[in-house]
Order: sequence, then structure tokens, then C-alpha cells
Amino acid sequence: RVTLRKVRRQVALAGGVWLTVGLLQLLRRTWRIHRTGEERFRTNPIIVAFWHGDLLVGAAEAMNVGRKDFATLVSRSRDGEIAARLAKAVGITPLRGGSSRGQVEALRLMERWLRKEGSLLIAVDGPRGPRGEVKAGIVLLAARTGAPIIPAAAITQPSARYVFRSWDRMWLPKFRAPIEVVYDTPMYVPTNCTREEMEKFRLLLEERLWQLHGEQAAPRQEESFSACKES
Repeated sequence: RVTLRKVRRQVALAGGVWLTVGLLQLLRRTWRIHRTGEERFRTNPIIVAFWHGDLLVGAAEAMNVGRKDFATLVSRSRDGEIAARLAKAVGITPLRGGSSRGQVEALRLMERWLRKEGSLLIAVDGPRGPRGEVKAGIVLLAARTGAPIIPAAAITQPSARYVFRSWDRMWLPKFRAPIEVVYDTPMYVPTNCTREEMEKFRLLLEERLWQLHGEQAAPRQEESFSACKES
């Protein structure tokens, strides 16, 4: 049943999304962006891995490159509806599956997309955190499809950004902010990895993302990293 409250909510939602997109389009024209490894962002298929806090800069980067083959995983929650509309508005296909529940369904959706020669943008510590902790699904996805993982990060000076009071410390660069965007060396996960070896790849990706941001992850028990044995 369609109620006035639902109509108002949909109108407000659509207006908020387009306001956000308009603000991003306006601001990104003023940002002074230096990109490292940009050619890696233009290959296909790839899985671009980034922190949830970099989401707004990531959306602006998607608008900049103008590709139509990018998709991202979005939950079926109310917050997910906002994210889905924002993704569509910047040219990214939302895959409605969610990673908190229905993990198998979400993995299948993303795997199908990659096998159709599409690429993925994945906030690897989403949708609810903890901040800076990579979820295991991305490593399994890379192993099953052969698509490389591209660790990505956006950095600017603390004085050149607005930081939101959210679990992910999402941020928005200010007018004329200098931004360093890095697309790091691809990670390839062999198909024959054991669970223990996949966990090492997950920890390696987590470490590389922290390093790209110039930060250190919480200390862990040190263990040597070794690639999966070739069969």
C-alpha cells in the first residue's frame, strides 16, 4: 500500500541523493588530484578494494573514469537503498545482496558479474565495520574468479577535509583540496589456496591498505607470509 509517508520518504531520498551527487560533481572539479597507478584502475576485470571511509572520493573517481562496467555490493537495508541510488547516480551498478546476511548469495552475485567481464568496487570493511578490518569474502572471490585485487586509497591533509562522525570516519575533501589517489600493485590469489593461506592473503591486503593511508593496523602476532603452493 502506497502511503503519503512513503511518497515523502522516496522524494526526500531521491532529492538527498541528487544533492550529494551534485555536490560531488561541483567539488571534484576543484580538487587537485594526483593519481598513482591509474592505468590499473582502467583494466578489466578487477576488484578494487578500499576502506569504507573513502567511499565519497571513490564515487567521484568512478564518475571521472566514466566506466559503465563497475558494480558494487549493496545491502537490502534502508541504508542500502540510499547507497544503491547513489551508486546508480554515478554510473555504478548496485548488486543488492548485502554482506552481513546472505553472504553466499552476495558472493554469487559478485562472481557472476566478474565472469561477465565486469569489475567491482568493494569497501572491504563495510557495511558496518569494524573500521580497517578486511572481510574474508574478497579473497575467496578473487580465488574463484582469477580477478586481481587492486588495493586503493585516497589521502589528503587533515585540514583539507571534513570528517563525519561515523564508524568509518568517512570524509569529504574541501574546495580545492590536494588529494593523492593510489591504485596499488595487483594481488592475485591462486585457486588452490587453503583457508589458512586465504587468511594470510586477507591480512596482507589489510596491511597494504593501512600502509597506503600512512597508518598502522592494530598489532598482530607476526607470521611469515607465503603464497599458495602451485599444484
